[in-house]
Amino acid sequence: MQIDATVTDDGLPTGELTVTWEQIDAGRDITLEQVNPKDPTLMRLTLTATGDYEVQVTADDTDLTTTDTVSIFVRETPCLAAQAMPDYEPMAGDFNADCIIDVEDLAEFAAQWLACNSLLCP
Repeated sequence: MQIDATVTDDGLPTGELTVTWEQIDAGRDITLEQVNPKDPTLMRLTLTATGDYEVQVTADDTDLTTTDTVSIFVRETPCLAAQAMPDYEPMAGDFNADCIIDVEDLAEFAAQWLACNSLLCP
């Protein structure tokens, strides 16, 4: 996968702006490879296994330094990756949590519809 940072320099002081990338979690190995030596904002990442990854980019012009962190969730399916995100909200109607609303969800809905969940049931 490739990842690209947007970096803007204010021009002060005059000189070179450096951009560096690093893995900040130690759990799994990431291979970071510069795609173009003239564009340090663009990196190729090789992620070797499912799991959660964090990569940090730092921009430094010798006067000001700023960093940003990117979280990457790698799972066996896109649905599981979406569910791993902190702000994930399931779709209404996806009763079996497979990220698809289909006939299987309708069957689950129908089965629950007919179930008696009241203390008044015989």
